[in-house]
Amino acid sequence: MRKVILTIRSQDGSRQIPLSKSHLTIGRGGEADIAIDDTGLSRVHASIHSVADRVWILDESSTNGSLVNGRRVPATGTPLGDGDEIAIGDGTTITIRFPSRNVKAPEGSRADGLGRPAQVAGIALVVAVVVGIVAIGWRILSGHAAPTDSRMGRQGQEAKKTGADGVGNQAGSRGDAVPGGSLQGPDAEPSVATGPSEVPRSQGTGRVARILYRQMSLAEQSDYVEQQSRHVADMIGKRPCTFTPEVLNLIKYWVDAYGRRVGNTQNGLWREDLRAVFKRATRYTPLIIREFRKKEINEVIGVYIPMIETEYNNICHENKAGAMGLFQFTGPTARGMGLDPADRCDVKKMTPIAARYMADRLSEFGTDAVGVSLSIAGYNRSPDSVRRDLYNTIDPNNRERSFWTLVANKGKLDEWFQTENIAYVPRFFAAAIIGENPWDFGIDMNQLSTYTEGGNSD
Repeated sequence: MRKVILTIRSQDGSRQIPLSKSHLTIGRGGEADIAIDDTGLSRVHASIHSVADRVWILDESSTNGSLVNGRRVPATGTPLGDGDEIAIGDGTTITIRFPSRNVKAPEGSRADGLGRPAQVAGIALVVAVVVGIVAIGWRILSGHAAPTDSRMGRQGQEAKKTGADGVGNQAGSRGDAVPGGSLQGPDAEPSVATGPSEVPRSQGTGRVARILYRQMSLAEQSDYVEQQSRHVADMIGKRPCTFTPEVLNLIKYWVDAYGRRVGNTQNGLWREDLRAVFKRATRYTPLIIREFRKKEINEVIGVYIPMIETEYNNICHENKAGAMGLFQFTGPTARGMGLDPADRCDVKKMTPIAARYMADRLSEFGTDAVGVSLSIAGYNRSPDSVRRDLYNTIDPNNRERSFWTLVANKGKLDEWFQTENIAYVPRFFAAAIIGENPWDFGIDMNQLSTYTEGGNSD
């Protein structure tokens, strides 16, 4: 985790606090890790996160919002750099500093910074360069292979040998326009970096060059899934939550399953190349984000429900459960929401109904991350079944009202929960982890929840 120093200035005075853990909440209430006496702050106002070399801020659905360098923090968060200034509340500011990792020069060194140790290092560097040039010249003159571009590295050389250019060929592409993001022009497609081990930095997207998920060790992958699960929970809920090891294992299972599909060039529901799935999703996300925001629901919830329901296929025939359409509503549920069941494949009519349905679930189960998880479960299983599940698992020894409790007590629940619903919420988190960090999985596009313009949802 990167070393970060927070300089907080408020009516309490000025103080410096190191970011000593991967997740730090700031607010007016006792629930926050850092409590600040500022009446303009919400009880849990914002949170600052650090994973590897990435540092970012999330606004925790605060009343007055958060600003970074004068710009409002969106629901997906804002990456933070050295010297950035956060403004929250009625006058509280937080300056971000990344302390230098350079070793301080010893006392007695020259004022120009070139003391004796530096001189020795400089001489050694010059000698190394000269030796390298002589060696390269000898190889060329003696007929050996031309030197390889030193910037490429071993994996870059392998990519060059195989002809990988960092742009994947998407099977079944129709050349639909992709709104926003790093894709340019109507024929641009999300691509997969098949050669180098790191995805290059792209300004404005928050992505940072680092090792791909598939190249991490098992321990690193597990840590990554835990950190990103918390990040997703922070985005969709007002308060942070913890995950049980069993749930994290389920989430990782689905992250791995989705990740294996990146670049597989296959077609067909539940096995299609994930690049094609995400590209198709950008046709619908502008409408989904707009309608869910109208109901004051975080857009991440709306974006990834169709991902785990249909992988953004607008299926216009009923399955064995009687569901159809992008959002997989049954006829009676659609009718109960005031929609003619025949219109379930009309995405423009169906999307506001889906947003209202989820708003009803959130009003019952709550808007923190725990309540949102139960609401997502209720989308798949029906709210009546979730209420019954909670009743069957909560007892004097276990009073936690959460989806994680249901997973821990799955043996007390019916076969439908054990075979279907138990995977639904972990799949949601897994899809959101990949969709909000596509560059970590070799998909060259922006976060799926940022595609808010353009698209074609007809």
